[in-house]
Amino acid sequence: MAKDDWQFSEFMSDWRAIVGLIAVCVLGLLVLNRLTVRQMKNQARRIVYATTPETLGPSFEGWTLAVIARFNMNMGRPVDRFQASWFQRQGLEIVLQKDWQITSAATLSRALQQLNDVGYRHHYGQATGEPVATFLAWDYGRIVWLAWAGHQLGWLDRQAMATWVARAASAMQSTYADWGAFATGYLRGLTQWSKEVSAAGEPEISKRAFETLMTDPTSPWRRVPWLTRVMAREGALTGQAAAMQT
Repeated sequence: MAKDDWQFSEFMSDWRAIVGLIAVCVLGLLVLNRLTVRQMKNQARRIVYATTPETLGPSFEGWTLAVIARFNMNMGRPVDRFQASWFQRQGLEIVLQKDWQITSAATLSRALQQLNDVGYRHHYGQATGEPVATFLAWDYGRIVWLAWAGHQLGWLDRQAMATWVARAASAMQSTYADWGAFATGYLRGLTQWSKEVSAAGEPEISKRAFETLMTDPTSPWRRVPWLTRVMAREGALTGQAAAMQT
């Protein structure tokens, strides 16, 4: 075999090996993604407590945890633990960076302000012809989660986090009558969002979580009234009291 022919044959062999390796990696990612979605669907059916359901009640922290219970269920995290562990904080940081492009206190503040001032509710209302209030939970439910997550990462102090949660509570409690109405509004926004970003599996996962929260006897929604009074001052003072005990 001529030298040029041998080199070409070797090149093609290497190229086929590279293509094969890429194909294996892509297949592996697809399998991993499918397993992750399946795991999230299964987790959405379970409510995990670090202690007992009785620890949740009508308080600032109780209401906050009840609102973000869907997020914690999807991550397999206890729904009654306000403080995140070190490992959980690493996960939060990854999610905020990957899904929200939030990497600092400044970018977090901009995201919170955008959801509060404009969000998606006005755009979705115009696109569907439905009232803006239909989609309000999609904006303000995520404000609660973002404020909590930002506080866990040290990007918001307790007072700032409590202020955002109280603001979201005021907007949502004056719009929705109960947890079921909140869930319906959140799912309407999520469904519309998933159509625009091609995230077809997201509404199904959240719907399962909300169904569990509505029907499970141990659900925080059974223990924390929707119309719990949520005050920024109480949220800040609760944090001060916890700090004094540690």
